[in-house]
Amino acid sequence: MNQNGIAVVLASGRPIESLALFSQDVLHLDTFKIGFNGAIVANQHGKVLAMELINNQDVIEVTRLAQQLGINVNFSTPTKWINFSVQVNDDRVDKYNETLTEIRCHSLAQLQLLMDDRPIKVLKVGMHIVDQKKLWVMKAAMQGMALNVVQSDREFLEATRRGISKYSGFQQLGKVYKWQADHALVFGDYENDYELIQRAKYGVAMANGLAKLKSVAWQVAPTNDEDGVAQIINKYDWVMPVKEE
Repeated sequence: MNQNGIAVVLASGRPIESLALFSQDVLHLDTFKIGFNGAIVANQHGKVLAMELINNQDVIEVTRLAQQLGINVNFSTPTKWINFSVQVNDDRVDKYNETLTEIRCHSLAQLQLLMDDRPIKVLKVGMHIVDQKKLWVMKAAMQGMALNVVQSDREFLEATRRGISKYSGFQQLGKVYKWQADHALVFGDYENDYELIQRAKYGVAMANGLAKLKSVAWQVAPTNDEDGVAQIINKYDWVMPVKEE
């Protein structure tokens, strides 16, 4: 693809480092990367072009609600995961536990102490909530904050700063490289892909994706298990240039 002048962009709720490994080990391509659902954007060489942070007051409020509901929360920062867990497995914890990649907090007071101790840059909030009633209570409450709240699966709730999404990440790349949504072929299957599918001229929803995505998509691709992405790319000659007769 790269040799044919096609830029490949990976957009995900995952961190940039994870997308870089996937690009190298699986795709064997140099890809542009939109991580944490648009909160961080990098070029094909890994240079960060944009980073959008969640307000610390919203971080505190999400933690307060999570503590009330008994929900564990993962806060993504550029360098660490802050895991807020209501289950304390170590009675000796009196501040917070920290490793090279992770910080663990077990109360709102501990998180506040951590934030007073150092500047915290939270890019994304993530929660795995099996109890659907709790999920909808948390989702409704977070929608009242300065957050963009989406589900990346039936039991996974994610949030970035309001106005930040995979589509806003694509817009950031567009400003730098003069790209337009009319020239992009994009694929998605869940709620965090909705805006991108809706706004791109060639938005493709996967057959295994949500009905609301299919309703706004240009095309519906076969499922992931059927290599639906590859089928659409090959069908419309997005990889190989069309040969002149």
